[in-house]
Amino acid sequence: MSAQSRPRLVALDGIRGVAALVVLLFHLQLPIPAQFDRGYLMVDLFFMLSGFVLTLSAETRLRGGWPGWRFIIARYRRLLPVVFVGVAVGALVYLVVTQPDWGVRGWTERLAMAALLIPIITIQRDPALFPLNRAHWSLFFELLANILHALILWRLKTRALAALVAMCALLFAWSCHHVGGSTAGAFQDNWHFGFFRVLFAYSCGMLMARLWQARRPQGGRAALEAPVLAPLLVLAVSPLETWLGDAIAVLVAFPAVIWLGAAPSPAGRLNAAMAWLGAISYPLYAIHGPTLLLARHLGGGLLLESAAAAGSIGLAVIVALTLERSRTRRRTADRDRASPLASEL
Repeated sequence: MSAQSRPRLVALDGIRGVAALVVLLFHLQLPIPAQFDRGYLMVDLFFMLSGFVLTLSAETRLRGGWPGWRFIIARYRRLLPVVFVGVAVGALVYLVVTQPDWGVRGWTERLAMAALLIPIITIQRDPALFPLNRAHWSLFFELLANILHALILWRLKTRALAALVAMCALLFAWSCHHVGGSTAGAFQDNWHFGFFRVLFAYSCGMLMARLWQARRPQGGRAALEAPVLAPLLVLAVSPLETWLGDAIAVLVAFPAVIWLGAAPSPAGRLNAAMAWLGAISYPLYAIHGPTLLLARHLGGGLLLESAAAAGSIGLAVIVALTLERSRTRRRTADRDRASPLASEL
């Protein structure tokens, strides 16, 4: 089934957008009883969504002879504009807050590495994998999963993929117990455990997409409940021990949420809202960290940090609008050249 023939699964856009907002709330750390203290789990949900959506978008064409390197280029084209914005905002804030004495060469090297999603894995003053914008660690791991998908994973039969998912589930559960939760990947002292997070979530999303193609869930309004169900399930596991609750959320709850959201939903106003939530998800994820850091550097407090969060959402909307116009022009140009590069990737 081609990407053109499959229905738009808008609830998946909504899940991604709500997940980005939950990450924002997690980093905002509002003093409210129902604080999203496990908002970091939304990154695992991002990985799973990516595996699901990209399997539907690309695997038919890969089996039809579409080169894997073109898939990878399409992913770079999709991610890099958001990465560039995140690096620009992050570098400005890092310069104000940290004032590092790197010199022209040091800044050039770090900007180039950040823009190309190349992590820093040697200990320095800032232990983050991506000091200029810490959130980019997950984009790095997602891109690695995309490369693995393009070169190897799409070739696996469904049974072999299911066996891989089962093995990765065990490794992921072990890593949660070892680290103390699904929190690894962003910093140099535990970054290698990020592989277990992305390998399970991404391959699980791939497996669900193949099962979806074989037996599609029925449509209905229940799909529209999926975006709000994800954070509610995370709150539901909060009383459990951290590693156990994290493992249950990722291994059990998130696949159920995505399967529910993959059912075609009825037309309505909510569809447009879901589409917009999906459109701002990547820009918001890439921008919010540096803006909150700047607010805290300027004195912090609920009012200032809330204003920074609102500003992050506003800037994400502007970036999403700009990128959508650019993609529209590119889709028109690609059709004129009969290019197989899919902007939806």
